[in-house]
Amino acid sequence: MRALRLLLLLSASVASLCVADETYVGEIVPKDFVPLLAPPNTMSLPHWGSYSNGIQLLDVKPEGERVRKDDVVATFMFRHEPAREQLDRHLAQLKAERDEELLTLEHNLAGLENDLVRQRIKSAQLRLDLLKKGSLSKLKLRLLEHDLELALQDERIFERKVSAMKVKLEWTRGHREGEIRMWMGYLEVFKGTKAHFTAKSPVAGTLHYPTLAAQKRKVLKGDQMNSGVHYLSVVTSGRSEVRFFIPEDRSGGVRVGTKLLIEGLGPSEVTASVAKLAVFPERVGDALRDYRLPNAWDKVFAATADVSVDFAACTNKLVKVRLAP
Repeated sequence: MRALRLLLLLSASVASLCVADETYVGEIVPKDFVPLLAPPNTMSLPHWGSYSNGIQLLDVKPEGERVRKDDVVATFMFRHEPAREQLDRHLAQLKAERDEELLTLEHNLAGLENDLVRQRIKSAQLRLDLLKKGSLSKLKLRLLEHDLELALQDERIFERKVSAMKVKLEWTRGHREGEIRMWMGYLEVFKGTKAHFTAKSPVAGTLHYPTLAAQKRKVLKGDQMNSGVHYLSVVTSGRSEVRFFIPEDRSGGVRVGTKLLIEGLGPSEVTASVAKLAVFPERVGDALRDYRLPNAWDKVFAATADVSVDFAACTNKLVKVRLAP
């Protein structure tokens, strides 16, 4: 609730944006961090397609906790487990069909090879019979020669059949294995997509909850959010900066290097200077993601200033910023 009140105060202050003494409300934010974005809530597989812009955060580590690279920092609702069951069933079916078809082809090949062996034996017997041609009549000899010629022709036919069956067997094996590899690839797609629903820290650092634009507060377990929303930061250093907005009609003379006085970082005002200044203005409604504000259509320039305060040690995240005289 305290964070919510602070953010409402920030919104109201930025809505008014300026008072007579040129004072602006600024927010202390980390300067060096890696943003974590809510993952896409989609699963695209054959016979399975699920697409949603929203996703639910199930768990997130506490703000301020120190994490190492690849530590799990958040998990999201994963509703696509039935797709894995479908993949497993189809893979099992493909493997069974492969084994059955290859077994049939191997059986047919073995039969053809046996037929070829028998035909070769028959041809060899006819050759042996022809060795007795001295004791055979011309008619018998002629019939044996004709039978041998037919046997050799049948032998060549069986050889071609065996060769063709081997080609078919290898083609079928390759085709079936290709189908299985393709569906194994879909399984890897499933695993890779599921892994995105478990967020791991890309670097070592300290966790920080940024303000969610839609809710005007920090993230909570169970939150529904859109994919792509920046919900968590991994802060990699203690460096900080102040982010504030300058009304378009007050921006004349403000540029990078303009001196500032910041109140709220210590017992006295701290001197700083503008480090970054937006080239183009934006509407207050866009800056705060809230077009319900009375001046949502007014234009402001976003600006930042570096400050020498350790972000982790900074308990007061709202400060007052004014242009130095």
